[in-house]
Amino acid sequence: MSLPGPARLFTASLVIAVFAPILWTLGPESDYLVHTGEARHFAEHGSTRIPLPAFLFAGLTVIAQSILPGQSFLVAGIFVAQGTLLVLGILLCGQLERAWPNGADRTRAQLAIPFCAMSLMLVTPIHLATLADHNLYHGYIGISVHHNPTVTLLKPLALLAFGLAVRALTTRESTGRLKSSAAVVVALGVLAKPNYAIALLPALVTFAAWRTFVGTRSEIRAGVRVDFGLVALGFVGPACAVLLWQYAYTYSSAQSPHPAEASSAIAFAPLLAMSTFSESGVGGLAARLVASILFPVCVTALYFDAAKHDLAMGFAWMGFAFGAFYTYFMVETGPRFADGNFLWCGQITLFVLFVASSTFALQRAAVDRSARRWICAGVYGLHVISGVIWYAIPFLHSFDPSASVLRDWF
Repeated sequence: MSLPGPARLFTASLVIAVFAPILWTLGPESDYLVHTGEARHFAEHGSTRIPLPAFLFAGLTVIAQSILPGQSFLVAGIFVAQGTLLVLGILLCGQLERAWPNGADRTRAQLAIPFCAMSLMLVTPIHLATLADHNLYHGYIGISVHHNPTVTLLKPLALLAFGLAVRALTTRESTGRLKSSAAVVVALGVLAKPNYAIALLPALVTFAAWRTFVGTRSEIRAGVRVDFGLVALGFVGPACAVLLWQYAYTYSSAQSPHPAEASSAIAFAPLLAMSTFSESGVGGLAARLVASILFPVCVTALYFDAAKHDLAMGFAWMGFAFGAFYTYFMVETGPRFADGNFLWCGQITLFVLFVASSTFALQRAAVDRSARRWICAGVYGLHVISGVIWYAIPFLHSFDPSASVLRDWF
């Protein structure tokens, strides 16, 4: 079924109507100030004041400001984020369109798919148990993070990279154009924020090895094999090249213009970052992990026989496993510890897992009339309700200008 043009326009209208208000509300008091400030400093001086290897957002902000005469860099950055969210909405529409049941009512699809796409841009962990404590974020693995522009920019690139990685695991021989496209998407994703790449690479290599040496007989008979050329040239090569430069730029005092920042290092420290930021013990962290991933767990458990044979689901879970490892076990030492940069790994891989689980569940709903689909829908609804609350909280600032949204509700 081809999604009609009006549905895509409807999605674009929803994205603007829903996200423009929160971008303009959070922009002046969130991570947007840091990143657009660095964009301004780079435009004026040719350098940044902090190590900023994830430069894509700042670079796009400089370009946007140059074509928006008279506007501030903050305004330009918000326009970049809004454009990114438009792209993400259209990509999610395409993903859901491919999963939408064949023969379904077209009018219903035109209405449902845009709202489904919007819900995936709003879902959060089910934080209702800690709502009274004003804790909607810390200790959970966030999914929709409205206050950070770089993770927003990473989302559509991560979805594209995930889709291309799935093709690398199933295609017989890719074209040079496909390899080049993958290399560009992966490199841009690392420049947006390296967190997805450092989870994607080990997941892709592990999954490729498994399919090569432990593939099922049906896959072997069907001639399905990993395209190692696409894996190497489209993923491993470009990602490693940019990651190595980012590592040297960030942690080497010889290259970094800020030796204090370069004194940081990467360390293995189980639960240190999550417990520090959430002020919660192991039991609390475990409960919040379950609340973060409940929908993918329900989909996988209730449809396990189908899920274990679904490559996209398995690969999304493996990517999340690596992302969660970084989130719970890795930190940066020194002055960069407070940034909690490895926490983004779990967040971006969980977003991809939510998209994969949603499309998988949608496919199952077409042929399943049991209670399983209603259980999955109910759990997903709790994630959406939590996301709507998370979305609405910043607007409390309009009623109480003295309140700090980020501090009081994280």
